[in-house]
Amino acid sequence: MELNEKFAYYQHRHRLTISQIAELREFSGIAVPQIRDLPRKLDTMAKMAELIRLSRLFKANNIDFISIKGPLLSWRLHRDFTIRYSNDLDILVNRTDLDLCFELLKSYEYCFDTSAPAAGDFPTTKNKKKLVMDLKHHKVFIHRKTKLQLEVHWNLFSYPIINQKKFDQLIKEQTVPFTFQTEQFTIFSKEMDFVYLMIHGALHHWYRLKWLHDIYAYSMDPEISWQKVKEISKYFSAGHLLYQTLHLADIFWPVPERIRNIADQNRKSLPPFLLSYPVKTISDRNFHPEIAHWSTKEIFELTKYTLMLFPKAIFKSRFIKGLLFNEGDLKILNLPDRFAFMYFFLRPVLLIYRKCCRK
Repeated sequence: MELNEKFAYYQHRHRLTISQIAELREFSGIAVPQIRDLPRKLDTMAKMAELIRLSRLFKANNIDFISIKGPLLSWRLHRDFTIRYSNDLDILVNRTDLDLCFELLKSYEYCFDTSAPAAGDFPTTKNKKKLVMDLKHHKVFIHRKTKLQLEVHWNLFSYPIINQKKFDQLIKEQTVPFTFQTEQFTIFSKEMDFVYLMIHGALHHWYRLKWLHDIYAYSMDPEISWQKVKEISKYFSAGHLLYQTLHLADIFWPVPERIRNIADQNRKSLPPFLLSYPVKTISDRNFHPEIAHWSTKEIFELTKYTLMLFPKAIFKSRFIKGLLFNEGDLKILNLPDRFAFMYFFLRPVLLIYRKCCRK
């Protein structure tokens, strides 16, 4: 590939910005052309402005939220909102505030994203709502005018790694205030943020390099406490993922040797497949994130990889239950609320219907 083709590949396939691409080992010693990307920079600035507006709206209605990823992470890592590209905004809201949060967003010209098969309105009945909240972790909203995407999370991850009470306690202990201009936000401590990004990337098998660049950027931060990182990782039974994460980042960007040495302590506890599989997905130029486009072999490999990530039964059982439920099934068959449990048993039938019978 020519230089411009490589840049286009990293920009579109891995969502890296020009400055992130320039730091790749591949381009060490190579003069990188300064390509202006004004539309993307303006888009990032618009997202930051919207995050400020949402913060003020939520505060006026007594709703607390934690800003995750997005422009605040770019600022924390690079002192620049435009270094790290974000496709949407992400916030974490208390489960008890979800109904009020959703109603507030609807009144603020947001609506549920209906473009994906599993997307749509949030259930209003007790059992269906519990089903979605237990097996999913966020809903996507679209602003009617600006088309900006907002993900409202009630859980950080698709599948629980620790029980909810322990998780809530950890969140309370690992959040800090962050002020931009005159607006104050709540964000994770650096150590908690690193572990969140580590687990988030691992669950997504690291198929985008933008997530590994966050890891590389944190490895260069002299203020982060790696002892705390190890403690929080252990809390999630994720010490082995420290090696996976820093090793993968170091393949593409030069992680400091002292940080690599921290990861090497967990090398033996990481099954080889947890390294080989993400390397494969990263290098696959035609990788598609939607599982509906995958072959049987690819689905098998993903299932194997995910089940190997965490040892706890709560994670494995919820992952398997997640395979037996699709939120889109609620739109295909509107069962009475007391029969919500039947969606697990009807999943194969509804899957065939969606694949073969719907236009």
